[in-house]
This record gives sequence, C-alpha cells and structure tokens, in this order.
Amino acid sequence: MRRVTGWLALCTVALVPGGSAIHSAAPPAASFPVPVAGAPYARTAGETDVTDHEYGSRRDQRVTVYENRGRAAPRPAVILLHGGYWSYRGTWSSLPYDLADDGFVVLDAGYRLSPNGRWPAQIDDARRVLDWTIENADRLGVDPDRIVALGSSAGGHVATVLGAHPAARGKLRGVIALSPVVSPYRAWVNGGRKGASPRQRRLRGAAEELVGCRPVRSDPDCRERWRSAGVGRYASKEAAPMLLLHSSDDYVPAANTRAVTDRMPSATVRVVPGSGHGRGLLAPEVSAEMVRWAKDRVR
Repeated sequence: MRRVTGWLALCTVALVPGGSAIHSAAPPAASFPVPVAGAPYARTAGETDVTDHEYGSRRDQRVTVYENRGRAAPRPAVILLHGGYWSYRGTWSSLPYDLADDGFVVLDAGYRLSPNGRWPAQIDDARRVLDWTIENADRLGVDPDRIVALGSSAGGHVATVLGAHPAARGKLRGVIALSPVVSPYRAWVNGGRKGASPRQRRLRGAAEELVGCRPVRSDPDCRERWRSAGVGRYASKEAAPMLLLHSSDDYVPAANTRAVTDRMPSATVRVVPGSGHGRGLLAPEVSAEMVRWAKDRVR
C-alpha cells in the first residue's frame, strides 16, 4: 500500500519536472504546462511524484504525470486515454502507479468530452498531448522516441485512431487498447438491434452524442463525420503496432476490431475469457502481458 506523504495542492508553490518552482497563480511562461492550482491529484506518494498539469485552456485539457523518482531518466512514457462513453472521465485505479513502478513516465490525459466536445475534438486533444510530451521530453524525463499509448473503451477508440492517424505516424512505438470502440458506427448499429444489452444501447446513444447526428443517408455531411470517427478511416500498414484486447463476452465485440485489423498488419487482437470490459480485463496475467508488450516496444 502506498502512503501519501504530502499534498502539493495545499502549497502556494508547486514543482515542475526538473526541479524549478512556479507559483500556482502565475500564467504559463512556456509550452510546458503549469501545475493546476488546487489540483486534487497533486501529491507525492511513496517513490512516485504525481502532479496535475494543463495543456490547454479547456477544463478537460488536463494531464496527470506520474514519475517514479527512483528511476533514471530519460524513461519511456505511457499516455493513458480514459474510458467513460466519451462523456466522463473514467478512473484507472492503481494502474498509473504500477506503470510508474515498471519504469514508465505515465501521463494520464483528459480530453474534451461530449456533448460539449464533438468529434474530432477527442483525437485533436490526444494529438496535442502527444506533441507536447515530445516537445517537453527533457523536462518530463521522457525519451521522446519511446512513447506508447494505452486506452480503455472510448479511450481505446481514441488511442487506436491516434496510432493510425497520419499526423501521428512515427511518434508512437505502440498502442494498447482495452475493449476499443474502433467503430462508433458499428457500436451504434449493434446498440439498435433486437436483444442489444443495456450497455450496448447506452453505447449507441453515446456514439450518436459524440458525432452529433444520426447516420442517415439523407445527410452526407453527417455520414462523413461518422466515417471520420472510425479507425478504419486511417488504417494502413503504416499504423503503429497495436495490442487490442477484448473479453470473449465483451459488450464491445472483438469482431468489430478484427474488421479493421486486416489493413493494419502490425495489430494483434487478443481475446481473453470472461465478460470484462476495459479496465475490467486487467487480471494479473493480462496486466503482465500488457506490460511485457509495452516494454518490448520501447526497448
């Protein structure tokens, strides 16, 4: 059990990586994000420093950085993209601490949420997080050539689009996605079928809210927005290597993911027993496999 040893949010001065002090009320003086005043995540726990930063002016454009002080820099990085039906920020429990203990600098990134942030706001924010991580690698203690992304459910969708997007090519060593919604359109269709589960029906509504319209033939602009939200729009052999995980009874079926991986030869779809979804897939053996895969990508 990690013991919280201090709450930086109660201080008038916060530390950014590199040891320089910045008053929390001061405006950003450079591209490196200033710690957010009163951030609930800003604390030091055991060997792991945890600080909350802003990378944009919107409320959701925040990233929490987990850095294990006992590890020599520069280190590989993991950008976490949370789930939550694109409409709220899902939690990761102890995963950021565990990954920091495994030698990664962990960046738990928020992104704009629907309905206030319609697609492509989410992928625009993920690209922005990736770019400022690279730009500020020295101050973060990150090796800019060894970055992977990890997303869950809706965040798995954002992570896989990021890994396949032309603007991010060559910037990621790999993507891990837990129950990724690789096609919001397929999720919308599945949620409207007879016998759809309550979670599938909820996902249908969330996908429609994300895109902002119903995919009807009479509205070509809307249909184009739906296409732009699917990983298949960007899938190619140039996409980053991917490990895409589902459970055998996942309400986001692995079949949806397999439908796009034929154009991404470096992507692997792995199905584990059970009905877990997203972070619920991370039984100890699956977590160990995930960490091994990530470490292999950043060697």
